[in-house]
Amino acid sequence: TTSLSKKVIAVESQALADLSKKPEELREKGVDSFNAWDAERLRVKSGGLEVALAKSGEGQWRFELGGKGEANSSLVESFIRQVDGLEAVEFIDRPGPLASYGLDKPRAEVVIRIKDLEGKARDVTVQVGTEDKDKKQTVVRNPRLGYLLRVSSTFLADIPKTAKDWEKPREEKSVEQP
Repeated sequence: TTSLSKKVIAVESQALADLSKKPEELREKGVDSFNAWDAERLRVKSGGLEVALAKSGEGQWRFELGGKGEANSSLVESFIRQVDGLEAVEFIDRPGPLASYGLDKPRAEVVIRIKDLEGKARDVTVQVGTEDKDKKQTVVRNPRLGYLLRVSSTFLADIPKTAKDWEKPREEKSVEQP
């Protein structure tokens, strides 16, 4: 209740527990909020590499740029889930010049096109800046946000070095014995 109203309102007990938390504890830690299974396109730029992939109606990922034919869908989807799961270990709320974080010329850029249940498409963009190898963290930026995030840098290992890294492995032909 409040002295400004005669109404009495019941709230869930969790709301009261949240009142004692610091604002940083309640803050959304994700780089963006999306469901990895809603991804329909992926573009990755890293170094001199640029690959673009699209998901077919059957759920298979195919190269549109940088590679040929079908991609290894499990690797592509695993990478998208990693981006979806990126969480801040620290926020940089008032970043100075992007160059001081390696984001004036990002070491990598990931763009995931998501289509929601209503058929609306939007792009999730994550730019990757400098890495602190000792802390195993890297600075990332979502251009839609006014702040930067430090996240675990483990996902960097799964950014392809060449398009072949994500190509679907050729199936071995078995030799039949008489």
